[in-house]
Amino acid sequence: MRFAGTPEQQLGITLGAVLVYVSMHRTAAMIADKWAAAAPLARGLSHALPQGRRDAAVVAGPWLLSAMVRFAGIPAVTAAMLTPAPGRDVPPLLRMQVGPVTWELADAVAYTSMLNAWRIAEDLLACGQTPTE
Repeated sequence: MRFAGTPEQQLGITLGAVLVYVSMHRTAAMIADKWAAAAPLARGLSHALPQGRRDAAVVAGPWLLSAMVRFAGIPAVTAAMLTPAPGRDVPPLLRMQVGPVTWELADAVAYTSMLNAWRIAEDLLACGQTPTE
């Protein structure tokens, strides 16, 4: 968090390979609420991928940041469950799109981690919000 309590406040959080900057509490709150609303879809995910599947689903590093995004205002947030074609040995995915960024989550642990990150962002920005927000 930089410049808390001022009009220039800004929170930077790394979510997967994306560095996200958010400056307004209401932006983080709305995104966290939309992620929470996707909980019924997330129930269709396995609890945690077995290690072998996790390794197969993850592309080999290097693990560098691939995008930086600044969310302002109220970005569109959508959630959809992607089910594999019959006969394919891949897990279902929860696709969460926030503005121009799309995350595809394969297990409930990943979903919960992302939801918690957005809730923390919401809380941090609430502490630093100015009376005009």
